[in-house]
Amino acid sequence: WTETGQSLFVGLNSGVGAQLGAHGLYVKPDGMRMYLIGSSSGDDVEQFSIASASDAFDISKMVADNVRVGSLQEANAQDIYFADDPADTSTYGKKMYVIGTSNDRIRQYTISTAWDLSSTVSNAGDFVVPGATQTTGLAFGRKTGGALGTRVYVVDSGQDNIKQFDLGTAWDTDTIDVTTRVDVGINVSAIFDSIQTCTGIRFNSDGTEMYLTDNAAGDDVTQFGLSTPYDIASTITNEGALYTGEIDNTLGGLHLVGTNIYTVDPASDTIRQYTSDNTGIVIES
Repeated sequence: WTETGQSLFVGLNSGVGAQLGAHGLYVKPDGMRMYLIGSSSGDDVEQFSIASASDAFDISKMVADNVRVGSLQEANAQDIYFADDPADTSTYGKKMYVIGTSNDRIRQYTISTAWDLSSTVSNAGDFVVPGATQTTGLAFGRKTGGALGTRVYVVDSGQDNIKQFDLGTAWDTDTIDVTTRVDVGINVSAIFDSIQTCTGIRFNSDGTEMYLTDNAAGDDVTQFGLSTPYDIASTITNEGALYTGEIDNTLGGLHLVGTNIYTVDPASDTIRQYTSDNTGIVIES
C-alpha cells in the first residue's frame, strides 16, 4: 500500500467548501462523486464532483458542488452510506443513510435523482439501534442467499462492538429484524487487539474482507478475513494493518472503491487516498 499524495483539505477557508469535523465519506462507485459528512458544520452532507472521467477516483480533483443537505435530524453525525447495488435500479444511488453518536440510530433518506443531492432528499424512516450507546460506523452487505443491502453493520464505540442485523427488504432499514442481531466484541477478542477505538467499517466487494479504522491505538486501517462472506459471526482472522499515523493525527471513517482506500482525519479536516498495485483491496501485514 502506498499513500498516493492525493489529498483534499475540506476545512475552513479550503476553497472547496468548508466541512469542519469531517468524519465520514462515501465515494460513488464510478469515482466521479464524493459525499462528506461532518459533525461540526451543521451535521450536513456535502457533495463533491470530478469534471473529467480521466480523473475518476482522484480525490485531489474533487470540487465542491455547493450542494449541502442539512436538517438531517442527526447531531454529531459520523458516517454515511448509499444504496449501491446496480442490479437494483429502484434504489441504486437513490437511498442515503446517516448515523451519529447523539441519537444512535440509522437515518434513511430517499433521493429523487440518483446520486444527486441537489434533487429532493426526504427522510424515509429511522431505526434505533438496540443496545447502542455511541454509533460511529455504518456499512451494508448481504445475508447468505440474499441480495446486496440485506445486511447492515453498526460500529458502537460506546460498547466496543460491531452489531450485525438482517433486513427483510434490501436497503429498507424499516425492515431490520432485531432478532437476527449479532454482536462481536472488539474489546474481548485477541483478534482485535490492535484496535482500541473503532470509528469506521467497510467491506470489500465480495464480503470476504472487513476493514476497521482505529482512532486510538495507532491510527490504523486493519483488514480482517471472514470465513463466511459478510458474516461477522463466522471465523474472523486479522490479516494486517495500514498505518496512517505518520501523516494523520486522528482517523474517522473510511471508504473502499476498487483498489483505493479513502480515509478522513477529523482533526485536520483532510481526506487521504491510498492505493494498491494489487487487484482489489489487499493490506499486507
